[in-house]
Amino acid sequence: MRNFSSIVLTPFCFIIATLIYLPRQVFAQKSTSKSYYFFSNMSDTLSEINFTNWQSTIDKDDSKKYLISLGDNNLQNLNRMAAFFRDGKNYYISGDQDYDKNSLKPFLGQVDGYTPLNKKKYCPEPETLKINENATIVSINTNWFLDSNIQLLARSENCTTFNENDFYESLESILEDYQSEGHHIFLVMHHNSTSFTKRSGKAISNYNWIPVIGQSYISYKKHIGGKQDLTGELYERFVQKMNDILQKYDNICVITGHDYVSHIAEIGTNVSINVHSGSSSYRYSNEKGIKFISDHPEYLKITFDDHKASLRFSTMEKEIVLYSFLEDSLKESKELWKDKKID
Repeated sequence: MRNFSSIVLTPFCFIIATLIYLPRQVFAQKSTSKSYYFFSNMSDTLSEINFTNWQSTIDKDDSKKYLISLGDNNLQNLNRMAAFFRDGKNYYISGDQDYDKNSLKPFLGQVDGYTPLNKKKYCPEPETLKINENATIVSINTNWFLDSNIQLLARSENCTTFNENDFYESLESILEDYQSEGHHIFLVMHHNSTSFTKRSGKAISNYNWIPVIGQSYISYKKHIGGKQDLTGELYERFVQKMNDILQKYDNICVITGHDYVSHIAEIGTNVSINVHSGSSSYRYSNEKGIKFISDHPEYLKITFDDHKASLRFSTMEKEIVLYSFLEDSLKESKELWKDKKID
């Protein structure tokens, strides 16, 4: 009798146990959320605690993950970040430090696991990457505008955009098409068109104490600038034209690297975000429109989930939700800004 009970009850108990303890993911609907991680300027050695904390945060994220390098990240850090995203997809755009100054070949061509957002190495033409039915990334190779050598190399790539006028017409056509369809547009590029640091001749009054040289340096940064400063001749022309175009549109989120602080700022009806993940930083000025600014090493995370999106900067110490909105009502999201700074 005991043997008969064992024969009958054992399969029954196994079935009950299986139904109770079977992992929830077998029955649960597969997550449809997506997270995009942006980082930039990791050209130096980042502290181990930064990587440890970032990896811990990323490992807890069960959404579909995408990594986007905004440029100027050295090979060691690129490989380290890519190791966190083995199950995701990794993209890059080139920064001004991502080229061999002798051959002008992009260093990132040597890194496994990254796909270029801009399919051609040197052409300026904008490319698009669909996030979902309501949001799209538009990427630009800004190096073309600031380096005449890259413009020469672009001639061998059969670019569809041959001059600045062609590029801006192409960009406006893309922005108009996607915005007319109700898409939220994330304009992604390395060089920033908004700066609150010495890149644009701001926050450099601390050089005043150096006789003659200090004042000369300040005047140079404010009025002349180098090739990678917003006041440089080519850069200034690029910034002016981009700003002229962007003010025609609403709620475009411009995401850049290059500058050595992280910021979020409202520029007219649009949003400017700069991501800085390196340990070096610049002084910055606090100005009207700034919603967040920090000189800590950080990455930017944008998550799309159930017709909502959240935007946050993460440091090695904390993760702060800075901005969230419904995907179909970005215009109404201004009230959701949170003025936060990391001390």
